[in-house]
Parts: sequence; C-alpha cells; structure tokens
Amino acid sequence: MSTNKANSKAYNKSSVEHKFDIYYKQLIDEIIKARMHLRLYKRLQEAKRNYLKELNQAPGFFSFTINAHRDAGLMSMFRLLKKQDNSLTVWKFLDFVDSNLEPLFSSQAFAHRNADKWFAKDKDWHHHVLTHEDVENDRNALKEFEKTIENLIMLRDKKVAHIDQKFTLSAIDVSKEFPIKLTELERITAVIADILNKYSVAYDSSTYSVDMSGDYGVQVMLDAIRHDLERRDEQRARLIDETRK
Repeated sequence: MSTNKANSKAYNKSSVEHKFDIYYKQLIDEIIKARMHLRLYKRLQEAKRNYLKELNQAPGFFSFTINAHRDAGLMSMFRLLKKQDNSLTVWKFLDFVDSNLEPLFSSQAFAHRNADKWFAKDKDWHHHVLTHEDVENDRNALKEFEKTIENLIMLRDKKVAHIDQKFTLSAIDVSKEFPIKLTELERITAVIADILNKYSVAYDSSTYSVDMSGDYGVQVMLDAIRHDLERRDEQRARLIDETRK
C-alpha cells in the first residue's frame, strides 16, 4: 500500500467522498485477494512439474489447498463482476464515479481536499480531471472480456454458488461448457486494478499496490520438503551401508 487516505482534521469530507473512500477500499481489497489467490494457485499448479514428489508427501493437504486458492480467487472475481442490484461491483463503482465527477475529480475539489498534502504546494503538479469519456473507456476496457466474464458468471451460478440440477442430471461438465483461462483472469484483474487506481490518483493522488510477494513462501516450503527428503535418503543409505558391514 502506498499512501494513507486520511485527510487533515480541518477538512470535512462530503457524503460522496465518504462513499468513494469506502467503495474504493472495498474493491481494491477484493482485487488484491483475487490476484493473490490466483497467483498462489498458479504457482502451486506449476510446482507439479518439478516438485511432484514433494507435493505427494501430503497429497490431501496440497490438493485441497490448490483448489481452495482457485475457488477463493474465483469468488473474489464473482464479487467484483457479477451485476446485482444490491451488490457493490466494479460496474457499480463506475456508475457512481460517473455520476459524481465534479465533487470527486474536478480541479477545485482536488485542490480543496488535498490542500495539506506535499504536492499541493508544487506549482508544477498536474492533476488530471476525469470525464465521462474516461469512465466510458473503462467500461469498454472491461467489455473486451465479455465472453470470459459471461463464462465466469455461468460457472458461479451453475457450479460454485449453486449446484444446478439440470446440468447435474444432464452430466454436463460446467468447466468445459464455460471454459475460463487463468491468463484471462489475470488480465481482467490487472485492468480492474488499473481502473481503480486511476480514480484514486484523480481523487487524492494515492494508489495501492495490488501484488504481494506471498508466493515466495511456496518455494521456501517446497525446498524445505525436498531438503528433508534428501536428508532421509542419506540416512537410509548410511543405515544400509552399516548393515552390510
């Protein structure tokens, strides 16, 4: 995380600004979780190529862990993208900012809100005023993934959130009927993160880093298991040699 969004006590936020803070924080937290779970899922799946023996030391644990990261990542994607009347999604966020461009992103609102920030004193500081065209461009950027999003929602409705009776009785493989590529999910999360941070920059010049280095621990764990297996093999070899003597 780069910057705290706390304003000075002298500045009283409007209800619109309070909503922006809450909406942005909720959605950026969700995108961080989505990217982290999908990254760990990908990392553990890739480990099967070179660390299958290590993973098989606890097959039940690793199997459920891999699937849990996949499902958790998908659940975050569902929350971000499935349109529902009472749900906060990236679509709802774009509608909200589109309706409140002036109080949120005008030069006057930006200067008033950030009067105590260091960059407010920099005469060369440039503030980008967002427009309806910016919002529409962001909607279109997401619409480029329309097929993947449709498949994602169908997977959610037919298998993850509910077990669809018709599909079950028909022996339809929902995952094959509505295929989703991990690379596409990664691209969508990157686009959403860029969109959210663009509005945050225009609001108070702050952003969140949405990528964490948690997958480094996966390598440490796998190497530790490998080291332990090698140590046991060495001990076994020594015992065999001593027995032969």
